[in-house]
Amino acid sequence: MKNRLLIIGIALVIGTVSSMLPAQEATGQNAASNADTLPVVNVNVGTLMQRCNSYEEINSQFERKKEIFEAELHLQSLKLQAEIDDFQRKLEKNAFVSQQRLEEEHRGLQRKEQELQTYKETLNKKYQDEYRQKIEQLLAMILSQLKEYSKERGCYINYISEADNASLLANNDANIMDELVEYLNNSFKTQSEINQMLSDAFGTASSNNGNVSQQNQQSQSSNLGTYNLNGRSLEAGGLPRPAYAGQNEGRIVINITVVPNGNVIMAEIGRETTIDDASMRKSALEAARKAKFNRISGNNNQSGTITYWYTFK
Repeated sequence: MKNRLLIIGIALVIGTVSSMLPAQEATGQNAASNADTLPVVNVNVGTLMQRCNSYEEINSQFERKKEIFEAELHLQSLKLQAEIDDFQRKLEKNAFVSQQRLEEEHRGLQRKEQELQTYKETLNKKYQDEYRQKIEQLLAMILSQLKEYSKERGCYINYISEADNASLLANNDANIMDELVEYLNNSFKTQSEINQMLSDAFGTASSNNGNVSQQNQQSQSSNLGTYNLNGRSLEAGGLPRPAYAGQNEGRIVINITVVPNGNVIMAEIGRETTIDDASMRKSALEAARKAKFNRISGNNNQSGTITYWYTFK
């Protein structure tokens, strides 16, 4: 998972850097004209980005996000396979009441297979588009900080890409990669937009009543599951973990009601739940009741869901 996402990230960086470099600072001719008055620093932006803490954090966030949805796709595949096996058993036992019924079920399975494949392709495209967007946002922030760096250090930055096959060198041939990485990491520590950008990295689609479809509402993600509460967020500590994990694969969906102060006042098992284990359900309910959401104004309660995922790899 990590290697695959890293390859995608590097490809996106290489493909994006050249298109986003400032026009006046991207050519050697401009660099030469400014070198007469200012020391020149050649910056390989793609390499610089890959060493930033924020780049690693984006990768980590999207790895966790991908794992959640791969788990859901796995569950959908298992469910469909069970239906296919049941169809095959009925076919072998000649258990269909009519040829028409047989053909209807067969067409239904073919439709579900196509829906699952389409859903998978849609998710893959969605994740790559979201990941590209976050990388582009980070790159824009890095370019903005490098402008500040050039003003503070009194130097001219000549932006280069991987295609230039040049190292990150100052005019005195001293490698300043470490200095720039430290400068960017320290700068981003004080910028709330980095945290906001990373928190926005989670958007999810999930199954609805057992059918493969994409939800219109957006859900947020946590380490062990997802929650959906009209855009509200969890307070510090995140989503409580069920104390008992059990030995079954699947999901437990909890319907919740939350009051304005953020407390969960009602929690019950949702019909989308695929796990029958009573102990696992009880543990999930107990964890969901401990969830604490952000406080809002007004007097109206809100309804939403918490979904816990259980997979074995």
